[in-house]
Parts: sequence; C-alpha cells; structure tokens
Amino acid sequence: MKYGYARISTNRQVEELQKYNLQKIYTDTITGSKFDRPNYKKLVEEILREGDELYIKEVDRLGRNKRETLEELRKLKAKGVVIRILEIP
Repeated sequence: MKYGYARISTNRQVEELQKYNLQKIYTDTITGSKFDRPNYKKLVEEILREGDELYIKEVDRLGRNKRETLEELRKLKAKGVVIRILEIP
C-alpha cells in the first residue's frame, strides 16, 4: 500500500502528494520538533507494514531535528517501509 504524510501549514504538500495515487494521506499541523504527532504516530504504529511505501514531499516535513529524523528514517527502513521523498535539496 502507498501512503502519504504531510506536516502542514498549507495545502501545497497535500496537493503534490495527491498526484501519486495514494491510499490515504495523513497530516498533522503540529510542530516538527517532535515525532509525538497524533496522525504520524497512528500511521507508523498502526498502519504501515513491511513493503508499504511512505511518500513525503520533503525530508524536513518529517522532522526538523536532523539526528532524530535520520533515526526515524532508519526505524522505518528496518520495519521494511519504502520511503519516497519527492524533493531532495
């Protein structure tokens, strides 16, 4: 299954993610300084399974802290989730 995640202040990210025929796009409007965001936690803990794909417009939409973001990416990879980052600087 293919899912999207956007930590948003505008709909620009969601509009971009909608181009990829995703099952569902999860969003949070909470700060990116922590990974304790309700919809992100639900996505990671309850929804994503091995072989699923997670689409994110930009890596900083996942998190702001570089070290914590890398650790989160490692956890997702270890779980067998394929991560698709649409824009890499």
